[in-house]
Amino acid sequence: MSRAWIYGLLLLAAGCADGVRATGETCDDERPCAEGLCVAGVCQPVDEPRPDAAAEDAAPLADTDPLGDAAQPDGALPPVDMSPDVAPPDPDMAPPDPDMAPPDPDMGPPDDCGRYGEVCCPGDTCLTGGCIDGVCVQFGGVWAIYGEPGNDLCAGNPLAFGACLCPEGFVDHALEDLDGNTDEGSGWPTRIHVCGPRIDVPESDFRASIGEETAVRDPICPVSCTQQPEADACGCPAGSEVYAFDGMRYRRNPEPDCSRRATLCGSRAPLTFGGAYRSYRPTSRVCQDEMPPSDRCVPNPLTGACTCPPGFDPVTIPAMGPHSVRGFEWFCRADMVVCVGRP
Repeated sequence: MSRAWIYGLLLLAAGCADGVRATGETCDDERPCAEGLCVAGVCQPVDEPRPDAAAEDAAPLADTDPLGDAAQPDGALPPVDMSPDVAPPDPDMAPPDPDMAPPDPDMGPPDDCGRYGEVCCPGDTCLTGGCIDGVCVQFGGVWAIYGEPGNDLCAGNPLAFGACLCPEGFVDHALEDLDGNTDEGSGWPTRIHVCGPRIDVPESDFRASIGEETAVRDPICPVSCTQQPEADACGCPAGSEVYAFDGMRYRRNPEPDCSRRATLCGSRAPLTFGGAYRSYRPTSRVCQDEMPPSDRCVPNPLTGACTCPPGFDPVTIPAMGPHSVRGFEWFCRADMVVCVGRP
């Protein structure tokens, strides 16, 4: 046994006796390591890696870019922009309104609502006409006031639950007065109101309404015309089905009796407007005896008869019509009937 080895054993024995720990032995603050460091309660030499430092000593990166690019000349990776591809918030942008309702997940995009024949947009709004039963339509029905002065009667609008008014979203266009009856040279007027669109839509079932003073019976009568939606000149838009009803407004002498005309412009694809017709009443002997039976009905082009299409309600409005033989020299009692339906 050499002298150096014996000397080492003596030192080790002295260290253990004094509380100093050798490499590989347990250690703490009262029993420090003779050499190296006390790591995790075990004496370790300083030139060996610590157990908890293994993850820090990662293997060196390969000489090639992980994205497939060639390595840089010094073996380093090219710089990579790690910033997110999102613009920073606008400091001038107002904060969100806490009272604003969250978006409805069932609501379709704006392109799926508001146009003719489409579902109504939120709030029952439409781009051109009005909302009936959740559908955007161009015709909101018709109504009229008629009868003896002071004893007015109402021909109600089916789309307004029978009331004499227009539904919300439609334009109330009052046509010129037409007489519904005559007695001893004087009559009582019928005031017709058409609930139409703000803007004409060519593919829709209802295009326009027109009210005219025609002066056909007497040239000294005024001539005027109103149309809704407004146009450069009175007349149904091209391609429309024309429903024209001539009438009269009787006046007391010496004022002249003046002719009128009510016109509805539609199409042959009904949604809420199902056409119109005129039916003469068998109450005047002159009209009954002189007018052929075939002349006592001005048919609805959509049905070919004095009827409404299935599912449409008739709104009957007293409005005298010209004699089919005597023309505007004699007017006969008749009803103007407008066919109104729900989409």
